[in-house]
Amino acid sequence: MAARLTAGLNTHVMTRRWGRGTLFYLLDAEGRPLCDHGEHLDGARKPSREAIWPIPVAKAHANGDSGIVVHLAAVPGTAVRSAGSRTETVEVAADLLVRHYKPALAGPASG
Repeated sequence: MAARLTAGLNTHVMTRRWGRGTLFYLLDAEGRPLCDHGEHLDGARKPSREAIWPIPVAKAHANGDSGIVVHLAAVPGTAVRSAGSRTETVEVAADLLVRHYKPALAGPASG
């Protein structure tokens, strides 16, 4: 999954263990994860006024049989808007994430 995202977005991917799986984060040109205002995936984070919470763009379960949970979040300061979450195969998940987050990694929204 990380290799597909790295190649498709020309960026780096950060992973973090989560329970019995792995969370995936996309890094911007400065090596920082894309961030939002909070409240996603498990609803445990409280919203903030600044975009300070790293966006877990995908979640893979350790057993590998459950598919990839794709989180298509809005990215403040860019044209990227929320498109919900869903479970997909690795191939479909990577394609969705590349198409969704590519504008956010291209730079700030104009206008």
